[in-house]
Amino acid sequence: MPQSSPPSLTNDENQSSLKTNHPSSKPSEVQSKPPTCLETPQRHHSNSCRLQPRNLLSQLNSTKEPPSPQKSDCNLFYTACCLTTGGDWEGLAKFVGLSGPNGKFFCNHCLATLDQVPKGMPHAAHILPKYNQYAQECEYTLRTFDGCKEKSTEYEAALEAAETGSRTKSSVKAMNFENCVNSPLLTGGNVIDTVSTTPLHISLGLGLHILNIIEGEAIKLDKEIKDSEGHYDAFNVVYERKKEILLGCQEQKLKIEEVEEEINQVNERKRNIIKERAIFFKPDKKGRLNNSDIAVGVRERFAQLGKEKDALLKEKEKLEKSLKAQENKLSKVLAELDNIKGPFKTRVDDLLDSMKLKRAAYHSGALIGPDVKKLIENTNILKFSKVFEPIELKVHKHLYSKSIRAEEEFEVLHRFGSEQLQVKLVALLKKFSQCYKLYTANRPF
Repeated sequence: MPQSSPPSLTNDENQSSLKTNHPSSKPSEVQSKPPTCLETPQRHHSNSCRLQPRNLLSQLNSTKEPPSPQKSDCNLFYTACCLTTGGDWEGLAKFVGLSGPNGKFFCNHCLATLDQVPKGMPHAAHILPKYNQYAQECEYTLRTFDGCKEKSTEYEAALEAAETGSRTKSSVKAMNFENCVNSPLLTGGNVIDTVSTTPLHISLGLGLHILNIIEGEAIKLDKEIKDSEGHYDAFNVVYERKKEILLGCQEQKLKIEEVEEEINQVNERKRNIIKERAIFFKPDKKGRLNNSDIAVGVRERFAQLGKEKDALLKEKEKLEKSLKAQENKLSKVLAELDNIKGPFKTRVDDLLDSMKLKRAAYHSGALIGPDVKKLIENTNILKFSKVFEPIELKVHKHLYSKSIRAEEEFEVLHRFGSEQLQVKLVALLKKFSQCYKLYTANRPF
């Protein structure tokens, strides 16, 4: 049988063809099926019915059963079709009747829970063996519209029971009902067969994840420079302030240790007095203390030690307050140092500005669709790899010297960044580029 070709009629020709093929003056009744019809499209061959793509659904409803197949030239005729819907993750969650992507049962398509899927790991209803090492090695139960409807009905019944007092309100939680809080708009089979996230939102999510990886690696390298006190103009002034405050903290700690040692000595002397001269502190049977010169002198010396201890405790408290103030200054300086952009983060920001890529104020700061596409262009992939070209900076090293029996400070060159990181980044962006071209390719109707 010769292969059929798609119709190429104008609107007027198509309408006249339909009128010719359906002589009845009355339009045929619409044999509507539920929108959850997931049947495999059945194909019949006919040389009398042609469908106009733009008005497909109305023509399907107004077309009668086609005649038996002919061996002559014929066109395809569909008696059933599968309707699917797409959108972003949160919008589809409302479509299915779920509370949203932040619930315990977060997935629109399956019953995977947050504790089953490690953070940063992908999950899928059916994982290909090739990718088991990168994904969770188990299969999850697929959601069905009927299952969602049943759970949402149970949830509504629980809410009513809580209002009447026959059930506590704290026990009515969406996660106890697979996060099904509303009846889904469809009924029938698996959700994954009818509902899917659009390629645009997939690319937005992946683009955001990759951009976070790039910035995270840059911040990580900058932190290595800060921790090793690598010489970088933006850091050097803060390094000096940090060093000055650290010296102040060290001096305060030494003073506190000295005062604590003095307090311990005073306590030891008081214990010795009590141990050796305890009789001078105990009253006799009539409740009178020994008032001899020796006894009075011992008690006065003991009281004087108590006063010395109180003075030392006040001095210690004063030093501790001073140390706390120094530590607060150090925390502010370290926070200031963290907020200063290092060489790698500066490179990333400069590149994003030159490419006019800007994070959106929504979707956790994701890039918009055209910017994601720009991110994975071949020329831009090479630009991002150059961001992580290694740099050499002077750092301080403290080495023990046997000649002077003390630590000596040296300045040596240290290399930050590596070619291996560049290769990994290029591979990541290349893979994303290939996936993007695959799932955003134009497909015929």
